[in-house]
Amino acid sequence: MLIKVPVWGLETIWKDDQAVGYLRRGDYAYTLGTSLGQGYIHHPEGRRVTEEFLNSGQYEVEVMGKRFKANVHLKSPFDPQRKRLKGQYDYPIHKPEGEIPPAREEVKERLIEIARGRLEGAAVRRGTGQKPSAKPYEVGDQVLLKEAPVSDFWSRETKKLFLPYSGPFEIIGIRRSNAYVLFDPGIQQARGVFNSESLKPWKPDRKNMRGEWVDATTCISGLIKTVSVRRCRTKTVWGHLKGPVMPVLGSKKKYISCPY
Repeated sequence: MLIKVPVWGLETIWKDDQAVGYLRRGDYAYTLGTSLGQGYIHHPEGRRVTEEFLNSGQYEVEVMGKRFKANVHLKSPFDPQRKRLKGQYDYPIHKPEGEIPPAREEVKERLIEIARGRLEGAAVRRGTGQKPSAKPYEVGDQVLLKEAPVSDFWSRETKKLFLPYSGPFEIIGIRRSNAYVLFDPGIQQARGVFNSESLKPWKPDRKNMRGEWVDATTCISGLIKTVSVRRCRTKTVWGHLKGPVMPVLGSKKKYISCPY
């Protein structure tokens, strides 16, 4: 007999100590003494659920380890293969301690087996969905460092457009398997220790060329009073006019184009 029951607890429909259905997971809005949530009944032998099957026998519902009496009614005309159960919480059915029907014990074991299999499958899926770990580096490698510009929305001081990279820097030490000490040739000293996720290999080609972008901390009628310069990857960014950049005329939006 195929017993179709959920994995989340023993919310099972019983008839004469045989599991014949299950409750839907979302039906928890009930109170003792009022109506029970909806559930589905299956014929234990796989045949179509008939009125004779529904009207015969005594139904019980097991919710969170407690069993209650219940009655049934038709589900809906568009699904004649199943019937809906709607019960009344009259009173819990107490049985002598240690007296567990064999069918109920079988369902318990089956639930545990299904739950264990689903948990193991979910763990495998999570493992396969993870991104690969960052590539390990060696002392002497040249890398670029990811820098996130600070964004202040209310004062509009800095426009956070993307995550620019700076560098290249040389790796002069390895602290852990994923932490590296970078040497900054501009200041001729160590820049700090950084995680491998913030680094990427540097290659002396055109793709690593960087332009500069400028954003104004204070701008009145297009006049810049204070600016900050950062490195960027793109050739066209938001901003105002400053230094080596040139405006894109004829546009309502003020752009900056890098000359590189």
